[in-house]
Amino acid sequence: MKTMKWLLKRELWEHKGALVWAPAIAAAFMIVLVSTTVFWGMAQGGFHGEVTFDGQHSDIRSAFGALQASEKAQAVAIVAGSYMGLAAPLFVLMSIIALFYCIASMFDERRDRSILFWKSLPVSDTQTVLSKLITATLVAPLITLAASVAFSLVLVLIIGIVLAINGVNLLSPVLASAQFYLLPLQVLALLPIFALWALPTVGWLMMVSAWAKSKAFLWAFGLPLALLAVLAWLNYMLGARIDMDWVGSNIVVRGLGSLFPGSWFVAVPMESPQFFDETRRMLNTNAVVAQSWSVLGHAQLWGGAIAGAAMIIAAIRLRRWRDEG
Repeated sequence: MKTMKWLLKRELWEHKGALVWAPAIAAAFMIVLVSTTVFWGMAQGGFHGEVTFDGQHSDIRSAFGALQASEKAQAVAIVAGSYMGLAAPLFVLMSIIALFYCIASMFDERRDRSILFWKSLPVSDTQTVLSKLITATLVAPLITLAASVAFSLVLVLIIGIVLAINGVNLLSPVLASAQFYLLPLQVLALLPIFALWALPTVGWLMMVSAWAKSKAFLWAFGLPLALLAVLAWLNYMLGARIDMDWVGSNIVVRGLGSLFPGSWFVAVPMESPQFFDETRRMLNTNAVVAQSWSVLGHAQLWGGAIAGAAMIIAAIRLRRWRDEG
């Protein structure tokens, strides 16, 4: 356990720029961009607090005050239950960073010959590869989640201040809502599903990283696309009846795109998925979490996880042999 702890620290030390600073800087940049736009617009008189409600023009304070208590409660619930959606770009960034991290995870240490130093330490190849797997599937999402929560809270505060200046007190009821504090925990509850779902992509990229002598990125993406092209040619020229849709979705897309959170909603067929409440205005986060966990009952998840585990084992064995640089 102590060895794994130090191996994870090593990964953070070596990739702090991508794993820690990239999401932090991206969050800070978006905060500065949004806050600068909002407050500059207010300074220029671009925000007069006017809205159109039921075909009539009125100021924000009057429009919000004219709402019924149930409508005000719904507005609060919408903000409290979906404010982390503002941080969606950070999770996309995390997926891209994790993708490049996996490709370089074992290729770079052979290229710069640092593998000779690490192999001189009393650390097994299994522990080293597993530390990289944990970093890609657990550590990186946790860091991004922390950055996303901080980013979303700052934006909620900015929006609350702007509304307060215009006479609307939305911040207090939002902060008093239990869903406001429950939402980050609901996002955290998706982490085990993400880790299992991402295994085929992580396994494939790490296996290629441990195998390729050069141009690991081209090998990682070129081989699946070449396979798809060859199978399409066989169908066209020889009349083979290969299901290209199945190959494309279950091998190419699944093998290269499973690092993107929520991609299981596209790949796994679900019966009547419900992501919004009956008004179709508010995201039902409880339903999103429940339907994400229902993926555990589908073969697509476990088939990909088994294939990913097999490729992780192959990456361990390849790292043991291919230390020639």
